[in-house]
Amino acid sequence: MLNTAKCEVDEFFRPYLLCSENIRNEDELSLTEYFSVIKLRPFRLIGEAVASHADMLICPIGGRLAVHGLYYAENKDLFEQAKIKTVMANESASEKYPNDILLNGLFLSQNLYGRIDKLSSLLTDFASEKIFVRQGYTRCSVCKINENAIITADKTIADAASSHGVDVLTISPGHVTLDGYDYGFIGGASFTYRDKIFFFGRIEDHPDHLKMRDFAEKHSAKLISLSDLPLCDIGGGVIYEETRKAF
Repeated sequence: MLNTAKCEVDEFFRPYLLCSENIRNEDELSLTEYFSVIKLRPFRLIGEAVASHADMLICPIGGRLAVHGLYYAENKDLFEQAKIKTVMANESASEKYPNDILLNGLFLSQNLYGRIDKLSSLLTDFASEKIFVRQGYTRCSVCKINENAIITADKTIADAASSHGVDVLTISPGHVTLDGYDYGFIGGASFTYRDKIFFFGRIEDHPDHLKMRDFAEKHSAKLISLSDLPLCDIGGGVIYEETRKAF
């Protein structure tokens, strides 16, 4: 059965959710019950399949959103409508990996995981500790339960996080769709808000669903399927509240 447990949201205040303009109608309809959705347009310097993905375009740091400088200049209205506090990453981006991963770092308790040598200085300067992993699409690859618990199919990320005291559930790769690729990532198919982990599609169809459910419950969180469609990597989602706090 589809888990449609409600997130407690003030009827006069809905956090902003920034996500790809390619979000499916069914998933978006469920989200509008909890969030004001801002659809990110594609960035012409990033590969077409991921050009509008939140985990490629923006990264929360210290209550602000780090944004590709050129992307912001071309899409200023998207951020101004929500009065989002931004900071510009002005390093050059391109479609070719790893020049597309400037903002694809993962923060856990202000420790930064990723291809540290290829991340924007905005992220590395903000980090308390910088932890190198070979998987450049780090944030795409991780479903973040909280600052001390993650789910991932990537062993290099799992080993690095575990060695720094993070509780990690390692799952089987695949079982997530992504146009243009054999499969997508669990992080790109999900995002977290408070004690809810939202999935673009039906998480119950993932072969490791029960392990994921139990792991989330261990950390006082719940898995929420946004639709009965297959799990889909759309680059996750970034929450921004009017308190100027970004997740």
